[in-house]
Amino acid sequence: MEKNLRVKKINRLNENIQYAVLEPKDGKIAPFKPGQYLKLEIPEYEGNPESVIREYSIASSPNNKDELHLILEYIEGGIASNYFKHHMKRGSTLKALYPYGDAYLRKSDRDIIMASIGSGIAPLLSILTFMKEEKMNSRKIYFFHSAYRPKDFILIDEFKSLKRHLSLNLFFSANEAQPEDNWQGLTGFVQEEIKNHFDDLSNYDAYICGSPDMVNDTEKVLKELMIPENKIYYDKV
Repeated sequence: MEKNLRVKKINRLNENIQYAVLEPKDGKIAPFKPGQYLKLEIPEYEGNPESVIREYSIASSPNNKDELHLILEYIEGGIASNYFKHHMKRGSTLKALYPYGDAYLRKSDRDIIMASIGSGIAPLLSILTFMKEEKMNSRKIYFFHSAYRPKDFILIDEFKSLKRHLSLNLFFSANEAQPEDNWQGLTGFVQEEIKNHFDDLSNYDAYICGSPDMVNDTEKVLKELMIPENKIYYDKV
């Protein structure tokens, strides 16, 4: 479905990541499943003579009928990144097509492994928020997320809040932590940390979101730990 969305709010989470709240210009948010993504048309702007389509995972729950939330990571030289950082403002209108994606939450009694890096945290936040709202607290969830340094972690308080409502175990890893960070936590890549914590994941579902290399490496480890291939869910967006 195509929707025209108005930018309601923009929050900067760190120097490279923005959190955008969008609202439909008419009606309600079109239905989608937690974990899915949209295609956003980035309009023309100075230095970019043609509109382009980019894909972004939805960070909000489908139970929120009034807003869509996106986590937007800045990439140097990116057409969309430059628009978001320098041209998008409150009141801007963007055309969106959605829903897309196969990495949405499945009904199951199996426990869950989640793995993400950077803005890949978005669809997993959507899933966890939905699970909290629907009181789906019987499944154990192990959430692994990595960033370069501790200052690059985002939405920590939101995840700690979700932990109070779900059987949620959080594993944040800073794989380029510096001495001045005084970081005492994990430092491995997500796939390494999963391997360090588990021997057998045959009774788990897995949801992954990150770069193509991260997804491939994590999927390989999950298969080694005996998660069936049809229980590993991701979209390469």
